[in-house]
Amino acid sequence: MRPLRQRRPCRSFRPHRPLPSVCPRRQHRRFALDGVVGLVCAAAALAPVPASAQQVHGLVLYNYEDVPVALATVSLIDTAGVVVASAFTDVNGRFSIPIEAAGTYSVHAEHLTAFDMVDGPLQLSPGSNTMVAFHMVPHPIALEALTVEVDGRSRALTRSGFFERQRNGFGYFVEPADIERRRPIRASDLLRTIPGVRFIESNGMAGNSGYPMMSYAMRSRLTTNASRPCFPRVYVDGIVVEQGGTAFGPSGGFDQIIAASDVAAMEVYRSPAETPVQFGGMTACGVILMWTRMGLIGR
Repeated sequence: MRPLRQRRPCRSFRPHRPLPSVCPRRQHRRFALDGVVGLVCAAAALAPVPASAQQVHGLVLYNYEDVPVALATVSLIDTAGVVVASAFTDVNGRFSIPIEAAGTYSVHAEHLTAFDMVDGPLQLSPGSNTMVAFHMVPHPIALEALTVEVDGRSRALTRSGFFERQRNGFGYFVEPADIERRRPIRASDLLRTIPGVRFIESNGMAGNSGYPMMSYAMRSRLTTNASRPCFPRVYVDGIVVEQGGTAFGPSGGFDQIIAASDVAAMEVYRSPAETPVQFGGMTACGVILMWTRMGLIGR
């Protein structure tokens, strides 16, 4: 039997140094593999990296003083007229729209208060950004016809119950608009056109236009007083100024009670059937209520 041949150590072996794990030939192979890996990594580092999505950004302003247009709609439209992306402007009028593919696009801006604008066509390619600025021209907003109805009735007259009594349908009412239209010279002028009212001379006093009497009330009086005049009770701002009736004659002419310029409204009740309870009392000769401009101010 031949004796076993012992393996010779690597030539680089030196007794005073540790034995290398592999021989130089295997080290060369390892170095070669490391070089290949390094080249692959370098090639990967130098290879082009896919670009991020294209960005279209910009501003939307009014064409005067560069005022920002907030909440304007900015759309990206392709050549087929399809909106591929859109965005709203912020309070500073800025917007940013990402796109996924290169191509030819138009940028459309619209807002309720301005005319629409279009920029383009724009050729957009990956890896670049495009800045677009719009200066929009404002336009007025067309509104539908609006009808406003205002209740011109005096609040003070409303609180006095004037319009409520008018709705009841009893009596004759002279409203502020009637007085403004007729422009009476004397307060008695407002009574002369009311059916059932006639005037008599009052005590023969010079300058008096007479005193009103209600023909309807006279027919409704008690027959025992048929020979005596029946004067209506007169209120000014809710206060009795002439008691009226058959026992009390007027102190003077009707126009001495109040000036025509002071009268704001008037109510005339020509018979007891028409007269409201709170103003009728025991009188059977009718009632005249006058409301003054100054008196209504305090109500």
